[in-house]
Parts: sequence; structure tokens; C-alpha cells
Amino acid sequence: MMKKILYPLFIFSILFTIGCEDEKETDPVNPLIGVYNLTSTSIEVQTTPTQTLTFNHDGTNTYLVFILGDDGVYSLQGKIDGEDSSDGGTWSDTGNKLTLIPSDGDTEIWDFTLTGNNLVMTITEPETDDMWEYVMTYNFTKE
Repeated sequence: MMKKILYPLFIFSILFTIGCEDEKETDPVNPLIGVYNLTSTSIEVQTTPTQTLTFNHDGTNTYLVFILGDDGVYSLQGKIDGEDSSDGGTWSDTGNKLTLIPSDGDTEIWDFTLTGNNLVMTITEPETDDMWEYVMTYNFTKE
């Protein structure tokens, strides 16, 4: 008789335990993942006086599409002042630093802010024998 009572309780407790297993937690989606369209870009050359070149999206001579994929791969396609621009590779972020490793292997570490759908990326390149120091800024809007 005791077996007849305990057996259903035993089966019920196993089913209850299985049904109450914790659901696996998923990693939160990185808010940077998405497709971005260039609104403007500027290059500030650190000369005396400072010189700034700005290019605004016009859909013909200046436009870029920047894609940050959830697989850690990025691509960049378009034109800046009529010059073709194409790049791709892998990406990652830590804090406010966006690391891009293009297919040519030259790692770039950009400062960034993401406010709503607006992504601003800035990088400073030091002066070399051939070039002045400059600060490059890209302004994008997420689709």
C-alpha cells in the first residue's frame, strides 16, 4: 500500500523538478549591433591654426553604410567626397572603445558614444614624418 502512495508522489516530484528548471539566461543584445547611415564626417588637422574638413551626407558624393553584425563582423561601404570607401573585418567593444580589426590587420581603436540612434566615433592619429596629427569623427544614424 505504501508503495502505491509513494510511487505517484515520486513521479510527481520528478516531473515538478524537470518543469521548474531554470531557463537558460541569454546574453543581452549589444546595442551597437545594427545598420548605420553616415550623417557627416570631419577631419580636424592639428596645424596652427587648426583646419577642419567636413563632409555631409548627400547621397551621391558622400554616403556610407556601416554595419556592425551580431557575429562580430563589420562592413563599411560608400563614398567620402567622391572617393570610394570600403572596409570590413571584425569588431568588439569595451566601455566606450570600439575596436575594429580590418581585413588588412591594422587594429583601430575608436572612442564612441551611442545616444539613442546616434553613433559618434572619433579617433586621433598622431603626427608622423609625412602627416600632421589629425582627429577623425564619424556621425551615424542607426536604421
